[in-house]
Amino acid sequence: MLTSHIELFAKFEYTHANGVLIGGPSGNEVSFIGNTLPNDLDFESRWSDYNSYGGELGIRYFFLSKEAKIRPYVSISGGATWVDAIGLHVDSEFFGSEFVLYNGSFYDSTIVPTVSGLLGVEFNVTCHFAVGMDAGVKWTGELDSDDSGFPSSATSGSTAGTPGFFEDLAARSALSFTNNNGADRLSFPVTVYAKFRF
Repeated sequence: MLTSHIELFAKFEYTHANGVLIGGPSGNEVSFIGNTLPNDLDFESRWSDYNSYGGELGIRYFFLSKEAKIRPYVSISGGATWVDAIGLHVDSEFFGSEFVLYNGSFYDSTIVPTVSGLLGVEFNVTCHFAVGMDAGVKWTGELDSDDSGFPSSATSGSTAGTPGFFEDLAARSALSFTNNNGADRLSFPVTVYAKFRF
């Protein structure tokens, strides 16, 4: 506590999300060597897990003094988050044969900025113990896309059944453009907490 209305705080966050399998028709035409494949070519995309570690420093402003029973407040905080690299494995079945279209990195490990703004209320249970709840919005910055593993041009083997055919398919597909969006995102955190004051 800096004053009866202003409080500084710090927090650490860890986030984990399991990678998922996305299957079914691609919904997009895939072209190669000037020709176009039907848009019912089925792809299966397997994403690696999402893991991030980060922290923020912030300030809360309470509208009422610390002697009040109910204390509404606003807070703003900022910091940085480390996001582990995210990989992608894409395969399909073509002319009765299963093939791997891509298996490699999709986003590099990245340190991204974060900013949060929250509205909350705190209830003083005793002079040393309080409970509270806040909710708001959090912005997480863009990841570093990594398409270095995507073929950048057609290979010499461009006939079905010859070496380089599927690499050529990958080179001329839309795959190398799918991670151009840096995946910055908004989330809406809700926190319930208990506070003990010495």
